[in-house]
Amino acid sequence: MKLLYLNCCLVIISLPLCIYTVPPTAFLMPDEIDQKIPPKQIEKQPAPKNRTITLTTNITDSMLQYSYFGASYKPDFNLKVNNQDFKCSDSKKITINENKLRVRYDYNFSGFKKGTKEVVFEVPSGTDTIDITFSWDNRWRVVATKAIPRKIKVIA
Repeated sequence: MKLLYLNCCLVIISLPLCIYTVPPTAFLMPDEIDQKIPPKQIEKQPAPKNRTITLTTNITDSMLQYSYFGASYKPDFNLKVNNQDFKCSDSKKITINENKLRVRYDYNFSGFKKGTKEVVFEVPSGTDTIDITFSWDNRWRVVATKAIPRKIKVIA
């Protein structure tokens, strides 16, 4: 095994040929590491802001219909966005917190198949309007333009 000190890093070479590099801070105690970081690198994140966007739901009856063995079925469907009730064709101004948009939907096919799911979207900064649609063929089911789906949660 050989120890080399190159470019402010300790390099360990052992047989069979393995090369390990160890940064110089690896041998410092945690108190010493904190002192080595310049203060301008440690910055506080700004507090999360609430902002208002216009949300339009463009969900049609044909989007909600589900075909099974050649027959089409339409469920009872309820939609909530950030705890506000929305109709299938509705437009409202809503407040989002920390750029998160929570869309919760309930469906019920006459008691045979029912469920509740919540999809969390991230809304990029500068986005003022979002359109929501629905598709049984999409993995997320709820599609929001200009927003990025991050998490889906099955409620019931």
